[in-house]
Amino acid sequence: MKRTRLIGGALRSVEALLPEVWRLDVEADGRAVSPRADAIAVLTGPGGSTARFIVEARGSGTSTRLLLARLQDLPLGVRALASFAEVSPGSVSKVLPTLADEGALDRGERGAVTAVRRRALIRRWVQDYSFLATNGSPRHYIAPRGLARTLDRLADLPAPVTLTGSAAARRWLADGATSVVPLRLLALYADDLESLADALGLIPADPAIANAVIAIPQDRRVLTDHLAPASLVLADLLTLSGRADAEAEQFMDTLARTDPAWGE
Repeated sequence: MKRTRLIGGALRSVEALLPEVWRLDVEADGRAVSPRADAIAVLTGPGGSTARFIVEARGSGTSTRLLLARLQDLPLGVRALASFAEVSPGSVSKVLPTLADEGALDRGERGAVTAVRRRALIRRWVQDYSFLATNGSPRHYIAPRGLARTLDRLADLPAPVTLTGSAAARRWLADGATSVVPLRLLALYADDLESLADALGLIPADPAIANAVIAIPQDRRVLTDHLAPASLVLADLLTLSGRADAEAEQFMDTLARTDPAWGE
C-alpha cells in the first residue's frame, strides 16, 4: 500500500508538469514485465499517441525512493516548453538562446530543443535561484536531539512536508553508498512552518548556528510528495550554506547512471 501511494503521488507530480492535452496513467502492475517493476505508466499525448514506461519504487532502510523511467519527449518547441513551465512563449523564446550559448541545451533548425545537459542547466539555474531568497518565509532552527532523530520523526507526521537538500540527496544514493560529506543542515518544505517545527521539537536559532531550515515552497506542488524533485534538490543543495559542490556532483553521478542527460 505504501508503494502504491508513493507511485501515485509521484506520477501526479509528473503529470502536473505536462501540457493540459497530455495525460499520465498507471496501466497495470509491472511485475509481468520485470520482477523489479512496480507499475507500468502510460503517457498519452495529443491525438491519442502513447508511450509506456516502467516504474520502480525502492526501499532503502527507512527511506523510499521512486525510480521513474525517463520521460524524454524531445524535441520540444517553444510553445510546449512554455506550457510545461507555465510561462509565456515569449519568455521561453528569450531564455533559450542564452541557455544554448552557455551549452546547457541544443536547438534544431526550427528552434526546438533537441538535447539537454542537465548539469549545465542546474548550474545556470542557481545563478538566479536560491532556497532562502526564492521560497517563502525561510526560518532556521536547532534540532536539539540531533538530525538523525528528527529525520526518523518526519515519517510519522500527518501534515505535508517535503525533504530537500543534503538529506534528500542521500535518499537517491545506491544501496550501501554513503555521502561524501556529513549531514550538517536539514532542509524542509512545508505549508505551516511553526506547526512543523513544534512537531519536530525544533528551536528557533540564528542561521550561523542552525542545523535545520524550513521554507514555504515557491511551487506548492512540491508538497505532494515526501521528496522534492531531483532538480530542485540539487538547486537547494547548491544554494544552502556551504554550497556542497562535492555532494551535488555525487548526486548527479548517481542520476547519470539511469539518465545520460545528467552526464558530463
